[in-house]
Amino acid sequence: MAYGQSKTPSVLLAVEADRRWGADGITANAVMPCGIWTNLQRHVSDEVRAGWARLTSQRAPRLANDDAVEATHPDVREGALGPVAAERLWEISLALLEAPFPAPV
Repeated sequence: MAYGQSKTPSVLLAVEADRRWGADGITANAVMPCGIWTNLQRHVSDEVRAGWARLTSQRAPRLANDDAVEATHPDVREGALGPVAAERLWEISLALLEAPFPAPV
């Protein structure tokens, strides 16, 4: 769940950047190249890791577009790809960039 939540902002910012600058010929994309092994996997059982390995060895690389993502995960459209959420995150990000940084502790 946390991993998915950490990736959603990347998608939202790409959606909003594409909306804002697409007419100027600027395209924004958010991609996930594949699973990345980190020390977090030490908390996963050997059985689960073996299952992941089987799945990734059977999967052929593919490109996904909005239609493919929406068909696979219907709730993604409004959550991760929704224009309202994208614009909101964009505005919050701009406000945070303009906020003064806290003093070092």
